[in-house]
Amino acid sequence: MIRSDLALAFVVVIVHDLRMPRTMLGVCVGVALGLAGALTRNPPP
Repeated sequence: MIRSDLALAFVVVIVHDLRMPRTMLGVCVGVALGLAGALTRNPPP
């Protein structure tokens, strides 16, 4: 039981504290770059 609790704690730390913020940052940067590229390539009339 103790090992499963410890493993769950490691999974929570890895997913929520390390991977999720990096993934969300990558998504935000990708959206920003895509929007900037779309605006500079096809300016509004």
